[in-house]
Amino acid sequence: MQKKQLKISDTSIRASEAFELEWDEMVIGNPSCYHKFMQPADIEFWVEYTNKKNITLVVELPVVFQSHLEALIDFVRVLINKYHIKSFIINDFGMLYEMNRFEGNSLNIRLGQLLNYNQYNSPWSDRSLKHELENIKVITKESSLEAESILDLITLWNVCEVEVNLNTISEKEKIKYQRYGVTVSGVVNAQLLAVSRSCHAVRLFDGEVGSCQSLCNKPLNLEALYKWERYDDQLKRMSLETRNSLSSLKLVGNSIWLGKSLSGRNIDLLNTVSFDLRVQEPQVLIENYSSLFSKKVLT
Repeated sequence: MQKKQLKISDTSIRASEAFELEWDEMVIGNPSCYHKFMQPADIEFWVEYTNKKNITLVVELPVVFQSHLEALIDFVRVLINKYHIKSFIINDFGMLYEMNRFEGNSLNIRLGQLLNYNQYNSPWSDRSLKHELENIKVITKESSLEAESILDLITLWNVCEVEVNLNTISEKEKIKYQRYGVTVSGVVNAQLLAVSRSCHAVRLFDGEVGSCQSLCNKPLNLEALYKWERYDDQLKRMSLETRNSLSSLKLVGNSIWLGKSLSGRNIDLLNTVSFDLRVQEPQVLIENYSSLFSKKVLT
């Protein structure tokens, strides 16, 4: 039976209609920004809330630069030792190594979207691969984690689950993970496209880095008008067809997401079905949840 997971980036939220649905796991944190990390009062609330509801609490750790790595490691130790949190989603190999080094086999480790990617993650993959040979197209569909050497490594480091790209996940890929004792999860209502070193929201709202947490609580809708043509080394205006295909681009802080409908996606292959509250209004998320699981189940 598939597990149901809700991701919550704005951990200051205390009530939402989406919380009333039946969830097996709730994820706090985010994949891309160290400064968006939760405050102690938020952690205490979510630990108490999930314990009361008998829900597994998972913390998603962002990709970080070296200047923030030690502070993040210290914070994770607090999460483990003080709050007894054992489940984490990791988005860079440096943090994966550090956590395994100081905690051994006691943690429930998953790999996030930033560590599992392929050429088809790009919205323009069909165009960029159009003239490639068929065997090249097949190779580029393989994720960055499918190599046997990488699978051996994540098994050594006690990874139990990976977040996959729902556009390309196949039964073959799932079976390969299963052979290594790894299950698969996926965000069904959005796809993370890119993260940036600088924050678009801070620049847009003239904010200050480190005091900017509220600037990305709600996504901003983007309309893409131009794209970079690498062969011509210049910007070109997109066709109307391409713009329409990207009409659901969302800007969340320093990350860009592509909103997704549930139709045509390989959801049946997932062990864990994840919804991300940061990119959808609660009512829309509830409607998607209900259509996927037949009816809304209230707790």
